[in-house]
Amino acid sequence: MSGILARQTAPGPLAPEYTGMPGLDPAAGLEPGEPAPGEPAPGGPAPAEGADPAGPTAEKPPDHPAWMTLDSDQDTLPGDPVPALLGINRAYSEDDRIHARIALTARLAENKPRAHALTREVPESVLEVWTGFVTESMEKASKADEGWPWYAKLLSFGARAVLMAVLFPESIAEEAAESLAAELYEKGMEFALEQASDKISEAAVESKTETKVEKEVSKLEKLSVSAAAMISGSLGPVMDQMSDGVYYDRWLTQAPLEQLGLFRVPPLVPEPAPDHLRATVAQAMAGLAHDQESVAVEPGGDFGFFDDNSHDRITGDENMLVIKLHAGAAGRIEVQGASFAGSKALGHAMKGAALKDLPNVPMLITFTASEGDELGPIVADMEAISTVNDAYPSKSPATIKRYADGLVAVDEGGLAEHFHLYQRVEVGADLGELMLDSMKGMNEPVSPERPPSVVAKELWQTFWPALPEGAELMLLESVGDAVLGQ
Repeated sequence: MSGILARQTAPGPLAPEYTGMPGLDPAAGLEPGEPAPGEPAPGGPAPAEGADPAGPTAEKPPDHPAWMTLDSDQDTLPGDPVPALLGINRAYSEDDRIHARIALTARLAENKPRAHALTREVPESVLEVWTGFVTESMEKASKADEGWPWYAKLLSFGARAVLMAVLFPESIAEEAAESLAAELYEKGMEFALEQASDKISEAAVESKTETKVEKEVSKLEKLSVSAAAMISGSLGPVMDQMSDGVYYDRWLTQAPLEQLGLFRVPPLVPEPAPDHLRATVAQAMAGLAHDQESVAVEPGGDFGFFDDNSHDRITGDENMLVIKLHAGAAGRIEVQGASFAGSKALGHAMKGAALKDLPNVPMLITFTASEGDELGPIVADMEAISTVNDAYPSKSPATIKRYADGLVAVDEGGLAEHFHLYQRVEVGADLGELMLDSMKGMNEPVSPERPPSVVAKELWQTFWPALPEGAELMLLESVGDAVLGQ
C-alpha cells in the first residue's frame, strides 16, 4: 500500500462524511471482496430457502484483533499519540478525524520501507551469528556429531529474542516469537534425526576429500536455508500489519467522535540496524550457551559460575562478560575494563554494543572503591575508619554476579564497596550520621566494650541485605552506557 486512498460515503446524521481505505464498508466492517451477510460468496451457491445464511453453527470471525474494540472498555490503541488530538475534556469533530488520518498516513509511509528492510535483515542477522557460533563449535570437535539438537535450541532462542525486540504490540510479538521458536526447534530436531539416520551410510562410504567438519558445515548450510524461510515467513505477515495499518484505519473510520482521543498511530518500526540485530541475537545465545556448555558450570548448577576459589581460572569458554568497576571521587563509577570471555563469533557480534543492550549475558564483575573517596567526606576521623575497615568481616574487592535471568548476587567486598552499594538503595538517608553513631564508644572505657570488630560487624549486618539491590542499581544507573570491547 503506497498510502491511504480517499473513499466517499453518503453523508447523514449517522454516517458523517469521512475518508477511509478502499473496500472497507464502515457500516459492516467488511474486508475487500467479503460478501455481505445473506449474500452468496462469489462463485458459490446461494443459501437454501429458509436456511440461516450464516450456517447453523458458523460464527463470523472478528474483523479486528483483541486489542482493538469499539465499546465502553476500549483503551488507547498501541502506538504514539497524535498531537492534534491531545487535550483534556475536549470535544472532537470530523476535522480531528482528518488530522488523525493524515498522521496515520505519514506514519505508514515511514513504516513500510523499514518493515520491508527488517524482514530482509532479521533472517540474515540471526543466521550469520548462529552459523558462526555453530561452525566455531564444530571446529572444536566437541559437538560435531551430537550437537544438532543443541544447535536447534540455540537458533530458536536467538530468533525469539530478535523478534521480541522489533515487533509490537507486546502480545503480538510474544505470540509470533514463541511460535517461531517452536517451529525452528521442531525443524532442527527433525534435521537432527535425519543426520542420525544418515550417519551409518556416511560411515560406510567415507570420503577422502571432505573432512568431518566440512560435512557438518554442509549440513549447516542446508538447515540455514530452511531456517531463513521460516523466519521470513513468520516475520513478514506481522511486519505487513505494522506497515499497512488496516486495523488502525478501520478503527479510525468506525470510531464515534467521543472516542477519537483513544486513537494512536502505529509505533514507529525500528530502523534496520544490522549491528544492533546481530548483538541482540548474540547476547541471547550467549546467555543460553553459558548455562548449557560453559566450563564454569558445576554438576550442582551454581548458576553457571565458578566457585569462590576459581575466579582466576577463566578459560575463555564461559560466554560471559568480565568487567572491572571502580567507585572513585563522589561515587563516580569508572569502567576499567569490559570484555567477553567466550565464543569469538558471539563476541564479534556484540563488540561495540552498550552493556545495557546485553541483558541476557552473564556478568562477572570485580568492584573496588577507595576508602578515602567513599568515606572521607562523611567521617572526619579517617584513622578510626581505617581500624573499622581492617576489622570488617569481608574484604575488598567485591564480586558481583549478574546471571542470564537477571538475578544479581554480591560476594565479599570491604567497607568502602559495601557503603557505596548501600547508599544507592538508601537514597536521602543521613549515612554520615549512621557511620558516626556506629563508632560512638569505640575503644572507650564503656560497658559493654565496643572494639572495632564489634562496630565492623554491626555495619556489615546493616549493609549486607541491601547489597544485591545496590549492585543492580549501580549496573542500571552507572554502567549501562559503557561499551563492550572499546
